[in-house]
Amino acid sequence: MPPSKQHAQANRARVLLSSPTKSADSPKDPPSRTKQIGDIISAIQSEASGVTKHLEEETNYVEMETSMASDTGTIFRQIETLIKNIGSLTTEINTSTYEQTAITEKVAYSMEEVQRISQEVLNVLRDMTDISKSLSDTSNFLTTSTARFKF
Repeated sequence: MPPSKQHAQANRARVLLSSPTKSADSPKDPPSRTKQIGDIISAIQSEASGVTKHLEEETNYVEMETSMASDTGTIFRQIETLIKNIGSLTTEINTSTYEQTAITEKVAYSMEEVQRISQEVLNVLRDMTDISKSLSDTSNFLTTSTARFKF
């Protein structure tokens, strides 16, 4: 029954209950009064049924909202866990980057050392080449000089 019709019946019931009773001498009064009381009871039951249905709907809505709030809490806890994991990964990446930078610096230093040593070896080889040429020139000079003394 639509709420407006229920409301109208409830108002009619209130009016009937509040109206003064007719004399008990009237023979038509009890059946009419009984029907009116039956109508009032029916209207009250109908209105109570509507209220009960509305309360059930509201209860279902509250249960649904409670479930959604619980799910939201679970999701927030999962997000918090993910943020902590990201923080840990960021720390690991930072540490690895620091270590990689230190290793790269060592490799760069080692490469500079290899270049310095290679330059020194090159200088030694140039000096040896110069010495070897000088020794060859001296040997040739001595060979030529001793050849004059041969008999």
